[in-house]
Amino acid sequence: MKAKKRILVVDDSPFMRKLIVKSLESRASMEVIGVARDGNEAIEKIKELHPDAVTLDIQMPKMDGLTALKIIMRECPLPVVIVSSLSQEQADITLECLETGAVDFILKPSDDILMSRQDQMKELALKVFSACNIDVSHFKKNESPSSVSPKLYTKPVAPLYKKESVSIGSSFEKIVVIGISTGGPKNLLDVVPELPGYLNAYMFVIQHMPEFFTKSFADRLNHLSKIQVKETEDGEMIRKGVVYIARGGFHTKVLEMSNKKYYVKHVDNSRENNLYVPSVDVTIESIAPIFRSRAIGVLMTGMGRDGVDGLKSIKGFLGQTIAESKETAVIYGMPGVAVEEGCADFILPSYRIAEKIVELVDGTT
Repeated sequence: MKAKKRILVVDDSPFMRKLIVKSLESRASMEVIGVARDGNEAIEKIKELHPDAVTLDIQMPKMDGLTALKIIMRECPLPVVIVSSLSQEQADITLECLETGAVDFILKPSDDILMSRQDQMKELALKVFSACNIDVSHFKKNESPSSVSPKLYTKPVAPLYKKESVSIGSSFEKIVVIGISTGGPKNLLDVVPELPGYLNAYMFVIQHMPEFFTKSFADRLNHLSKIQVKETEDGEMIRKGVVYIARGGFHTKVLEMSNKKYYVKHVDNSRENNLYVPSVDVTIESIAPIFRSRAIGVLMTGMGRDGVDGLKSIKGFLGQTIAESKETAVIYGMPGVAVEEGCADFILPSYRIAEKIVELVDGTT
């Protein structure tokens, strides 16, 4: 019989501590070995109890979650899952935590979240259990220059859709879709900031994140990148040379107008009934029949298999596909399944993906 995963719960709210403990211990594979009410107490108990993973609240007295996380990753690194609220302020801090070394985040149970309380608790337990198996040495070993000392860039303005680009034939226009989940905010720092200031293709990133978080995520990447990065807006015409981050809370589809221009359509999940919102598969399956062999699909770190069927669609239209290698993937789920099922043309570590995208867009591969 396998030993249970040992979890430390850190939250200043007695109600939330009780709720999280109940959720985690509903799985026979986990046990809560202690609780802490602030960052100072958390660090002491980590050193004393040596848990397999920690759930860490952000807003706490004495020492907040971000400050505690920086000390934890420096002095006693282990998998940390951030517990956040659905707000713009907490979204900004949560993203900083993920870049600092936290492996994932969960939302505090709330009536504002479009998910039943029971489903929220199941998701919490699943994410914490998955975190226990993550080797946090990835976060230090694979630090890239962009994540250590990020540079701020002045963006070249992406040209508006020009008539001459239609005259040479929309058949030459390419699109890149990156699908990513757990570990994404950290690993994408190896990709998006490494792209040139203008890429002659449409580009989308589908990151499993809720509303508010994707806007903060897009803004942070935009500040760190040479290329323009923005969150998708329903109905907007898309342009080449812009990286679009799919808005949380909706699925993002790309639809074609009669004049060979393309626009974003946000779709409510009630019409798709998909486990992940936004879903990588939903986006890719909207673009594959339009761009056919000119579509490039990329699957990076994350749990499950979202995006694998999408890559198969791209392959069916003779497009090209990339899967992140086990070397850098925080969780080798989505890319691992793509490799196992034979729908990855290239298997690369995160720090080589930007270069390969540029090669495929420019037609040098």
